[in-house]
Amino acid sequence: MNYICSSYMWAGTNWVFEVLMMLLRRKVERVDITKLVTMIEAQGAEDVDKASSPRVINSHLPPRFLPKDLAQKKIKTMLCLRNPKDTAVSFFNHMRGMKMYNYVLEDVIEAMPLHVMYFLDLKMNGMKEMERLVTFLEIDISDSLKRDILDMCGFEKMAAEKITKKEEWLFNENFRFFRKGEVGDWKNWFTLEQKEYFDSEWNTQIRADTIFQFKYTHNLENS
Repeated sequence: MNYICSSYMWAGTNWVFEVLMMLLRRKVERVDITKLVTMIEAQGAEDVDKASSPRVINSHLPPRFLPKDLAQKKIKTMLCLRNPKDTAVSFFNHMRGMKMYNYVLEDVIEAMPLHVMYFLDLKMNGMKEMERLVTFLEIDISDSLKRDILDMCGFEKMAAEKITKKEEWLFNENFRFFRKGEVGDWKNWFTLEQKEYFDSEWNTQIRADTIFQFKYTHNLENS
């Protein structure tokens, strides 16, 4: 059986991928693959097909580039969202850590079954979000297994256990793939000028009536 995990880059895809794989396997065991194995923009279709079931296919592509038959086949799709300021900071640090880049900070979905998750909600109230996800997936697991999966997918354990030797060649020395996993870290990076520019661009380009509402700090500030 196939599932889709979709998000913008650095909005929590690795985290949600790991949670999903444990939920679907009903095992609190570290998954011995990364999301790259089933990332449709990084692998050929024949390679993704080789992945064992249950298969969590993931992508950072816009909806218009996803397989056209998601709605027809009723593929359950998880959309993970993170506030754009923290996403920008995580994206910047990721690109800065890769050997081939030298970044500076200035630089239509049809009716498929869709479940929206926010990074902040999963961070602040993991058990409630786990309950919502389990209901969407229509799987039956015990509360103790849910708690154990949340613990196994905690940031420090993910940071210590997930990156493999095969991927280390991509990154600069001492780079941390799992950097902080915090909400509101953007305040440590954005200057006042950068914040004002970001807010201006966001308000110009994003419709005021967007269905997605982001919180930017733990105390639920909107900006």
